[in-house]
Amino acid sequence: MFELLGDPSDVAPGNRDRAGHRDRPAKVSLERVKRREPSNIYHKMTRQELAALAPRFDWNAYFTSAGAPAFSDLNVAWPDFFKGASDLIDQKSLEDWKTYLRWRALDEASPLLPAAFVNESFAFNDKLLRRDQGAAARWKRCVDFTDNQLGRRWASATWRRPSAPRARARTSKMVAALETACATTSRPCPG
Repeated sequence: MFELLGDPSDVAPGNRDRAGHRDRPAKVSLERVKRREPSNIYHKMTRQELAALAPRFDWNAYFTSAGAPAFSDLNVAWPDFFKGASDLIDQKSLEDWKTYLRWRALDEASPLLPAAFVNESFAFNDKLLRRDQGAAARWKRCVDFTDNQLGRRWASATWRRPSAPRARARTSKMVAALETACATTSRPCPG
């Protein structure tokens, strides 16, 4: 992937190795099956508790740059992930992180790039990691990509419509009612 991007052939293997910690965040992630149980993904915390959980990450800068509204509490679906990610920040150099994030951006963009990038991404992500032997046809990859992107754009456009303030008010009222109902039970509300 790095050679396709233009890194010299003697530098690309080193960059691949530097980005090699790409599987470590997955090791501290919650397994897909366990995510189905609401109590496994409901961990209400204050911003201060999150900062204490993952002190190496500047949460205030993150929430500000993400444009998040003011809030005091949030649901941290899997605290172990953020604790593990915070520990990883200490374990790897800034250069390793830059290389890793460069690889992530390249890998995410690969469906939009020339066929060589698509093929390399498939060879690593699907063939090697998932043991999938056949790549989906280009038309199917294009349809899947469009579906994913269109869903996000549609939701964003819908939320900005003039009726959105009413919808937000109804949603906020519904969430408050759910939180109240869940507070009276021993089981936490889903995330």
